[in-house]
Amino acid sequence: MIEFKSKRNRVYLREGKVYKHFNSVSAAQAEALFINMLLEKGVKVPAVLGHDGDVLIIEYIDGLTLPDLLCSQDEPDWRQISAALTGWLQSFYDAVCHETTGEIRGDVNGRNFIFHAGDVWGVDFEEHCYGVRETDAGRLLAYITTYEIPDTTRKIVLSNALERQFTDVMKLDPIMITAEREKELHAMTQRRKR
Repeated sequence: MIEFKSKRNRVYLREGKVYKHFNSVSAAQAEALFINMLLEKGVKVPAVLGHDGDVLIIEYIDGLTLPDLLCSQDEPDWRQISAALTGWLQSFYDAVCHETTGEIRGDVNGRNFIFHAGDVWGVDFEEHCYGVRETDAGRLLAYITTYEIPDTTRKIVLSNALERQFTDVMKLDPIMITAEREKELHAMTQRRKR
């Protein structure tokens, strides 16, 4: 059995399936419904294989998270990674009808993105957030900035590639992205002081 890092839940891999323990049956059901909606709309997320009370059983995607990629021995194509990641985010915004609902991904910690066979898969959909897409962009860039990895050049190259995708392809406001990144970095500093 392999345990995955999670602040809110116990999440582990057993017999090729991911088991996620929630604090309530309703929280497990809500995430299952949301995952199924995303799947129906073509967003790459692991399928819900079943549930037992407050435990979801989820398909295991064997890949690397964003921090894992940054630390890997290989030299990934960061432009391709950033294009795949922003493509996933756009598919998420389309699925949740962001233009109408204002829903954003919210929890853009790099551990919530799994890279497998040239695709990106999103995981962990407990939290629902609303706002502007620049918030997700800024938060993701802030997380990348704070990952402790041996080669900081990789973080810079990936951040630059992502910023280009956010501004040139997704047409997000670069000033707002910078403001959101700074806001998240400040929030991280405050959380670590506690």
